[in-house]
Amino acid sequence: MPHADDESALALATEQKIYDVVEPLGDSDRIGRAKVLLARGLSPPIVPDRQITLQPIATEEAWNRYACERVAVEADFGVTESRARAMVDELRQRAKRVGMTLFFAVAGHDVVGAIGHFKLSVPHGDCVRLQEVDIFPQWRGRGYGTSMLLEMLHHVANQGCTMAVIGADEDDWPLGWYRRHDFFDVLRVRSARR
Repeated sequence: MPHADDESALALATEQKIYDVVEPLGDSDRIGRAKVLLARGLSPPIVPDRQITLQPIATEEAWNRYACERVAVEADFGVTESRARAMVDELRQRAKRVGMTLFFAVAGHDVVGAIGHFKLSVPHGDCVRLQEVDIFPQWRGRGYGTSMLLEMLHHVANQGCTMAVIGADEDDWPLGWYRRHDFFDVLRVRSARR
């Protein structure tokens, strides 16, 4: 696991890979919306509970299914269907640009969520950035989120990753959830969502 300064630099590098302009903030800066970048070491080995399997979203059919699921997710936030579909198109373009793979989380025969990642290679192992972590509305509250996260961490650790990074707006509930799953704050940046 890298030292604290290295963790901040790696977290910032993952954010800069997604967004062109990233402005680090100090702990006392309260300018606009802030995002917290969190990290977690991937050693000792992550033990998944095998409730979830990950299936890459790689075909046009899979992307269309993901778009339909996103429409339901975003409807909870008042986003129109056309805007939700445009968001998926933007995600596909960003995924291609940064080398992100998006996966369906599957429980039995049911697609219950999605999660993505991309890697940064560093001298002491790869760092992975998790993105698009979401359990679809009809499947929430059943523990699938934790299972999906653990399965992804297990997956990337087996690929040689030594650290996982994730971001959350500091005024949104996922921040506490990530902290409860052993992610710790490494850097605050101005949120890209305004």
